[in-house]
Amino acid sequence: MKKILLAVTILATIVTTQVNGEILKCEGSIVNSRYDFEKRISVYIDVVIPDANVEEYVLTLADKESRKSKILITPKSVIAPIPLVRKSFIEITESLDKGGKHKSIRYDYIITKMPDSNNSLVGFVYGVDPWILKVDTWKKNKPFTFFQTGSDNLIQGECK
Repeated sequence: MKKILLAVTILATIVTTQVNGEILKCEGSIVNSRYDFEKRISVYIDVVIPDANVEEYVLTLADKESRKSKILITPKSVIAPIPLVRKSFIEITESLDKGGKHKSIRYDYIITKMPDSNNSLVGFVYGVDPWILKVDTWKKNKPFTFFQTGSDNLIQGECK
């Protein structure tokens, strides 16, 4: 029992420390699809935009064979003392015909451009095939575009 309580406490500490900043709740649908049933899928994306004072800047490369990331530049790197990117995360959930949502999946989200009054939030989710997420946070309805590189896959919608 003590081990379970300790594990829950540690997990709660980790989860609460990771959420530092604004959370955008986005909803969209698949726009470009070769299959009719995919147009009926709603996609829900929760994006965490970290606070400006969070120093989790990382530049990584994924090793194709092991699928593990290799950190190239850290916040205190001699090579690049100026932050290049910021690591955050997104959670993606899907539902068919606005029915019950499937289990959400969390992905690392590498932010390459932080939003402000004139600039969109831009970043990518990496894995086997990278996906690019752009949110126009400065527009009233906060439209987003989520697309897969090298493919016609495109999801569009709005965020709150």
